Parts: sequence; structure tokens; C-alpha cells
Amino acid sequence: MSFTADNIILKRLIVVKQLYQQSLAHARSNNDASRIMAVIGFDLTVETLLKVIIGALDPHGNPKKDEFAFHQYRDKAEQLMLDNGLSQVPHKRNIAYVHDLRNSAQHKAKYPSEIEVNDSRTYIRDFLQKVLFQVWGLSIESLSLTDLIQHKVVRECFIKAETLLGERDYTEAVLWATGGLRKAMDLVRRSILHESRSYSDKAVMIKEHGRQVASRDVYRTFQETRETLLYVMLGLNYVEHLRYQTVMKDIGGHAEVYDDGGHRFYLTEGLLKIDSQTSEYLIRYCIDTVVQIESRAGDITKPFSNTTLNEQSI
Repeated sequence: MSFTADNIILKRLIVVKQLYQQSLAHARSNNDASRIMAVIGFDLTVETLLKVIIGALDPHGNPKKDEFAFHQYRDKAEQLMLDNGLSQVPHKRNIAYVHDLRNSAQHKAKYPSEIEVNDSRTYIRDFLQKVLFQVWGLSIESLSLTDLIQHKVVRECFIKAETLLGERDYTEAVLWATGGLRKAMDLVRRSILHESRSYSDKAVMIKEHGRQVASRDVYRTFQETRETLLYVMLGLNYVEHLRYQTVMKDIGGHAEVYDDGGHRFYLTEGLLKIDSQTSEYLIRYCIDTVVQIESRAGDITKPFSNTTLNEQSI
């Protein structure tokens, strides 16, 4: 028997998925710092899910102060699951393994290996899938970060992308997702930089050999610098952005989404042949990026309108 997740629980579970996905992003970066952040994130994902279980199955409970250790959260969640006719917490040995890696990384400065991070990724995904189905009859895939997105047109782009992904229409799915991200970035760019997008036919006047000449290269460099600063201001991972751009450059094509929800798609052979793994990565990146932007900047049509610049980490 599983329980029905209400809107509050669903939002908390979506946060769990977001933690997991951000940990996956760190796991893909093959360096010591990223591997440390990955195992910390994987462990935090487990602990957060255990807290959601406790809150869902014992909503009127008053946890004692000594229940803040990892094993106490695990045991409390398991007891509540058993009391409600559910099976015990699955994969206890595996989540303990990840917790020990996290302790070693955080408290002993012991760097996890690539193999340990890969094992952790598998263990945590298996744990999430099993627990979500046990308690709520849900899967990781059924939890959509799209529900967190505030801007209506952008959110609808991602809803279409996820629907098409489920139908295995990878080309259209990627176009809607990348179009949604492009729309969100255009809105933020328009507000902060007072320009929706850079154009390659523009140029700036520079002095060269004693005469004024138009330089498109200088203009492009200026625009790229502004774009980099925009990503830094929004607190986004610029290295991950470059990876996304590299993948998009390889497959080609792009999407335009207008203020009224209308669209124009530009297809390429690479897009028509895109596989499921690449499409899933691109859609996940686009959605997660917009969620991050809105969580920091608020309304993307008026970013930072409710916060002073002194309160932002730039």
C-alpha cells in the first residue's frame, strides 16, 4: 500500500530530485572538488528524503533533538514505514556506504575516487526509485522540476518537452526545452543588459592605423564578456553551460519561442538523429537552469526586483 502525495509533499520531493540532479552534475566533472561535492550532495539527497518521509507519515510529530544524526533519521523513517504497513527502508548498506564517503570527504579531507562516485550515483538512484515507489507509488521521472517554474510561457515549453520525451519524440522535445531556456535567458538578458540577444552583424568602431574602422571581433568579445558576467551574476555553473553549448553545437539547430507562446524551430540532421541519453541531458539541463535562475533572481521579467544588489552573491 502506498500513500498519495499532496502538493506540499510533492514540492518537497521535487527538491529531493533537484538535489540529486545537481549532485549528478558534480559527478560528471572529473576533478577532486566536484567529486567531493557529488558525494555530499548524494548523501544530502538521502537525508532530505528521509526527512520528507518522517514529515509525511508523522505530520504532527515533534522530533527530539537527538534525532538529527543520519542513522536516527533512517531508523525513525523505517519505524514509521513499518507502522504504516510499508516495507523497511531499502538499500540500507548502500546509503550507509555513501554516508561514510561523505563523512570522509567532509571531515577527513579524503577525496572520493571516480569509482566511488559512480557507485554512489547508482546506489542513490536505486534508493530513490525504490523508496518513492514504496511510499508514494512514484518514480524519479514522474517528479518534474517544471512545477517549480513561475513563468507561464517557459513552463509550458518544458511541459511539452517532457511530454514529448515520454513519447520518444526526442527532436521536438529538445527543441521545446532549448527554446524554453533561450526564452528565459532572453527575458533576463533584456532586463539586466537592456538587450535581448547579441547580433553578429553589429560592430564597434575602433582606431586602427590612424583611422576609424568597424570591428565585429571586438563587438563579439564584448558581448561574450557580458554573457559570462550574466551567468556569474545569476550564480550558474559556467563550465556546465559550456558543456551544454558544446553538445548543442554538435547537434545544431535551435528554437525561437515568442512572448505569446508561438515558436519557430530550425532543424538539422544532428537534431533528427539525437538519442535518448543526449536529449534527456539537454532537457534536464534546461529545466534545472531555469529553476536556478528563478530561485535566485525571482521574476525573470524583473530579476532581482525584490532584492538589493548587496544581498546578491555576484
